[in-house]
Amino acid sequence: MSATSRRWYPVLALAALAACLSCAALPAPAQIVTIRGAWMRPPEPVRSVGVQLDMMKRAGFNAIFLRVFYNGQTIFPSRVFPQHVAHHDTDAARIVLDAAHARGMRVYAAIDTLYWQAPGARSPAVEAHPEWVELNAEGVRVGDDGTPGGAFVSPAVAQVWSALEQLVGEIGRNYDFDGIAFDYARFATGDFLGYNLTDRKAYLLKHRVDPIDIDPLGLATSKRDRETMATWQEQQITDLVAALASTFRRLRPEGVVAAVVVPDYYANRLNNPVRQDWRAWVQRGLVQVVIAGGTAYTGPEAAQRVRPVVGLRSAITAAGIVPDQDVTGLDVVNQIEMARQAGLLSYVVWMPASRGPWRAVLRALGGFG
Repeated sequence: MSATSRRWYPVLALAALAACLSCAALPAPAQIVTIRGAWMRPPEPVRSVGVQLDMMKRAGFNAIFLRVFYNGQTIFPSRVFPQHVAHHDTDAARIVLDAAHARGMRVYAAIDTLYWQAPGARSPAVEAHPEWVELNAEGVRVGDDGTPGGAFVSPAVAQVWSALEQLVGEIGRNYDFDGIAFDYARFATGDFLGYNLTDRKAYLLKHRVDPIDIDPLGLATSKRDRETMATWQEQQITDLVAALASTFRRLRPEGVVAAVVVPDYYANRLNNPVRQDWRAWVQRGLVQVVIAGGTAYTGPEAAQRVRPVVGLRSAITAAGIVPDQDVTGLDVVNQIEMARQAGLLSYVVWMPASRGPWRAVLRALGGFG
């Protein structure tokens, strides 16, 4: 390992999980206003963000979910991870945060928790530490939809915990974010993961079975063995979320913890590879805002998908709105209306990356043009 990569990932002892129990003392969800949020990367150049935020505010947005960590890189100077080339020599997080607060908008620091490389993207973190990456049963790293070329990292690897805890520590210590949002606190939707060498050794030590011998689809494995492995993988991710939530709350006691979840995970749990036991997060008070992601609100079937989160009483629930690729803006308006009909009054829109489409979204929401 080079001296540079060692600087990115100083290994610290893991925090005691018992400390995470204090997360139950987080502020009550009732204190949080209805969320009309935008999930966004900082624009390039970042100094132009004021114009974009003015448009968002006029369009009715009151919260920004700023992606501060994606593809294993930060948008701010970090001692843990490399900084995105597009934002070198500046602190994009500080610029956007200050500009949004000046306009009375809440800002959440959004991180791609375990998804450190999208297919086609470069991730210096993954390049430096391929041994941290999750693999499928064929030994291949994949993106969220199962496409080769992406990379999730393993929650069973101690250095992953350490790096993420230090990252959250930097966010909580150096910035006055109103909250933190964990996206991709799960495995891939398109393939079964969990065959990293560290995962296999840890599972073998605890259960005396090598995961490579467990068929996740049950064609050659008993339901009991599949259940045991699914529960173990869920617990690995839940423990990580608990540690990160505790780290953030310790530094920012009034901060809000949010998470993007797969809403219908429990409908077919053993056959769903994401291993995201988000109900446990809510029951333990680890998160206060649950964003129902991965859903196109296009008809009655959407209501069935999000029904598991509509009835939550101990967390704010929000619809995750993903515009169509050929977005005209009207698509977003329709999806918001469908989400409301499904019972979700709060929403978070994943803003298009290019200028034309996001301007169309804002015009359709009535705030521009």
